[in-house]
Amino acid sequence: MEFQIHTAKRGRFKGVFAMIRRQINLLVFVSLLANVGLGLWARHLSKSLSPALEREGTSARPLKATNSKGEAVLIDYSATVQPTVLYVLGPHCVWCARNEESIRFLAAKYSGTHRFIGISTSRDGIRGLEGKYPFPIYTVAAEELAPYGVQGTPSTFVVDPSGVVKKGWTGAYQDDTRKDVEAWFRTKLPALPALVSAPGGGAATPIDSK
Repeated sequence: MEFQIHTAKRGRFKGVFAMIRRQINLLVFVSLLANVGLGLWARHLSKSLSPALEREGTSARPLKATNSKGEAVLIDYSATVQPTVLYVLGPHCVWCARNEESIRFLAAKYSGTHRFIGISTSRDGIRGLEGKYPFPIYTVAAEELAPYGVQGTPSTFVVDPSGVVKKGWTGAYQDDTRKDVEAWFRTKLPALPALVSAPGGGAATPIDSK
């Protein structure tokens, strides 16, 4: 009888230990899944926050564009020995308006060493933009800009004559972006004007393709 009691107790203990092992294994498995999920999410987030930076070092094809008169224009990087600075902006972009003085400053200072070109994905208001900036502004279809990873305006790309994207920034030139732009061009940028309201809380405006 005593032997049967001890055997029953050992059986119950084994059952408890087996249940604990199963729970531990389940917790380990869930933890591994969570770590993998967090890693994938962080990777996606870094790409979505810095689309321009993800394109550095890739080849950029010539852009098919149109001017304000509706005439076709081909933006060919090999047509000049100078690097091309592509500045993607929009006529209704609040952050572009804030960044206007900074890009005008760069274009004025480095027009002898770089070719500056403005790109708008919206035909609406392009004539108004032409009078604000010291470089030509063309309209480009959003799909043409897909290889560049543009997700908002303003976005800036430096493309060498061979068509390789050497540098890229998304958003207005503030905080870390400002420091990086200053380091790249080896200059000091003017301060951004105060912002009355921050659309979306970021430094870029969603693409306008109207």
